[in-house]
Amino acid sequence: EFRRVLFRSNPSTGWTNVIVNNPRSQNFTVSVFNRFGQVVPRRQNQSGSNNFRLDLSGLPAGDYTLEASFEDGTRQTNQLILASQ
Repeated sequence: EFRRVLFRSNPSTGWTNVIVNNPRSQNFTVSVFNRFGQVVPRRQNQSGSNNFRLDLSGLPAGDYTLEASFEDGTRQTNQLILASQ
């Protein structure tokens, strides 16, 4: 089973569209981590909601990791670059 997290705008300048491949329509949580491993915004999604906009405005420019954690315990990550706003 293949899952991945994609971004429409990478690098981003504050908003990014997130697409999570979720073939079994599981519930999942999306977390954003800064380069120090600290969680920043967090969004809970219900099954079937796999395409959404994520507001990163107000965060400093830099590298971030977006992680989708699925209810079956699997996780998928991808790097996101946040450019100066």
